[in-house]
Parts: sequence; structure tokens; C-alpha cells
Amino acid sequence: MFDNINLLLFNYNRIINYHKSLIISKIDIAYGGNTMDIRKLQYFISVAETLSFTKAAKEHYISQTAMSQQIASIESELDVLLFDRSKYKVDITSAGEVFLGEAKEIVAKYEQAVKKTQDVHKGCKGNIHIGYAGPTEVELLREIIEEFEKKYPYVELHIEQNNFKKLSKDLKEGIYDIIFAIAGEINDIGSLEKITLKNEQAVLVVSKKHPKANKKNMNATEIADENFIMLSEECGQLNFERMIESCRQDGYEPKITERVNSLDTLMFMVELNRGVSFLPRSQINNLNNKVSFIDIINTHHSFAVEMSWIRFNKNEYIKKFIEIAKQLYY
Repeated sequence: MFDNINLLLFNYNRIINYHKSLIISKIDIAYGGNTMDIRKLQYFISVAETLSFTKAAKEHYISQTAMSQQIASIESELDVLLFDRSKYKVDITSAGEVFLGEAKEIVAKYEQAVKKTQDVHKGCKGNIHIGYAGPTEVELLREIIEEFEKKYPYVELHIEQNNFKKLSKDLKEGIYDIIFAIAGEINDIGSLEKITLKNEQAVLVVSKKHPKANKKNMNATEIADENFIMLSEECGQLNFERMIESCRQDGYEPKITERVNSLDTLMFMVELNRGVSFLPRSQINNLNNKVSFIDIINTHHSFAVEMSWIRFNKNEYIKKFIEIAKQLYY
């Protein structure tokens, strides 16, 4: 029975893709047959990600020969070799790597345009694309979203977590309408608007194995000799620099023994008692039973969250979202 169902699904997808191909082919003919359409870019991305013409062809329900012809057509149009082919493997070239990044952005924008068009057709009056960096922003973002959805239930919200670099790039390119991140990390964007919504005290996070794990609070100078685990500069240059400067303002030079690229790794290192770190106080409820938090007295460490957007964004619901955020936190 399951084989029959799978066969039906396979044939259904082939029919759908066949009709899509007919539509796109007509567009190709209208433009002289030389248009590098979205379909070709999707084919290229699949080959680049799988490094296999066979796997990519199966993903799109076409033959391997047809897939090879499509990639050859792109290479001919660009006059650039995108893949090194041998009998045993396929490798993407340096030029192919560059083209892959650009192709992904084009396809993402196309899919976003399709989604917005379909939303209007379905009766959805608008949407907002929101990006955020990490758990520091989650509690704040949750309250704003809950309040917004009460007032504007017909507006669709798309929410995604990403690193600071990607958030900044996608805000600039219009993929995100609004982003939430640690203060100072989003800069160098023309017409950027931002406000600080929250500034909260930092706590020291230590392993349950740490000799001071049972302490309720400590003076800032008492932690000067600790080994520190911090998120690396790649996770946020300004945040990293701010942490070091806050330690100096507290009267000591931090001994950083680990620089990690994710909060999960940071917490794992703390659990293993490889060092201590700082977290916003709002994250206390999210800590597991393998770590403890200690309040820091007379410290300069804090975490501020900013909301950023582009001034000339024409999305009418951004202003309404910002108004609610200001009512709750500003």
C-alpha cells in the first residue's frame, strides 16, 4: 500500500513540475530562450549543495541528462566553468562558489515575492519579516508579538534567528523588516533607525562543580581570577569588546581561556567547569540544573537589546509593530 502511495506522490510531483516547466519554458521563448530563469538557478543550487547531478535531478524530478544540460546552459551563458567534473566526483569551482551565494539570494527574494503575492490573494493584508540574534531577545520579542497579534491578527509574522552579520546584511537588502539584537551590533546601514528597548543586569554563570556555585552574590573584583568563556568576535565584535571593557571598568583584565561560536557551546563549556561566563539576568529561568548563577555587585556588565529597521521601508505594518514595542518597553 505504501509503495502505491509513494508512486502516486512521485507521479503527482512530476506532473506539477512538468507544468511549472511548461510555464517557464514559455517565458524562455518569449525572451529568446536565453533567460537564466529561477528554475535554472534552483537546479544549480541543488547540484552545488549535493555535488551530484544524479541527486539534484531526483530532487527536481528530471533526468540526469536534463540536469547536466541545464547546468551546461548556465555555464555557456556565463562563459564560466561552475563545476569540475570527473568520472568519480563533482567539485564546485571558485567561480561557482561566488555564483552560489548570489543565486541563493536571488531565489530567496523570488520566493519571498511569490509568498507576498499569495498572501494578498489569500486575504492576508500584510506581513512582517523579523530577525533576532539569540535568547536575550526572545522574552522581549515574545511579548511584543503577542500584543501585536491581538490587534492585527490578519498580518502574518515571519520570525527567524540568525547571526549578527547575516541579520545586518539581510536588513540592508530588505529580507528582514525589523531585527532585534544586542545593542551596537547592527551598524553601517544607510537610513538605519534603532531604539534600545531593554537594558538588563548581567549575572555570572558557573558550573555546579565550581567551588563558589552556592554563593548568592559576589563583588565584581572577586571574579578577577576566574577563567572566562566568551562568545567569539565572529558572534559579535562589539559585544566581545564591550565584555572586555566592562571587566576593565570593574578593575581587572579578564583571562579568556575559551572563545566559542555559539551560546550552546558556551553553556556546555561552563557545565564542564572549564570556566565562567556572563548572561542576562532574564536567562536565569532557562538555565539547566548543571549550572548556577551568581549576582554581581558593583559591576559594569549589562545587556542592552536594540530594535532596528530601515527608515524608508514602505511596509505599513512596521510602524504599528514599532508603536507596540515602544508602548511595552520604551
